[in-house]
Amino acid sequence: MQTPPVASYDDQKRAMNLSLAVAVLLLGVKVTAAVVTGSSAVYSDAAESVVHLLAVSFAAWALRLAHKPADETHHFGHD
Repeated sequence: MQTPPVASYDDQKRAMNLSLAVAVLLLGVKVTAAVVTGSSAVYSDAAESVVHLLAVSFAAWALRLAHKPADETHHFGHD
């Protein structure tokens, strides 16, 4: 059985940046819809989008940290 190919760091960064952009866009749309409609359900969905944006931001930070090269205190890198 072969190991599946791993995406390059550039591909991973591109995907993460796209995910961040979509999360910000959806948050903006949901907040706008909540303000326009006054719907508590839409406000709730917008609040969930904030949590999603924070999670994607954390994942982006972790991706960048994991690809830092080794240094004096992290001899095998930052994985």
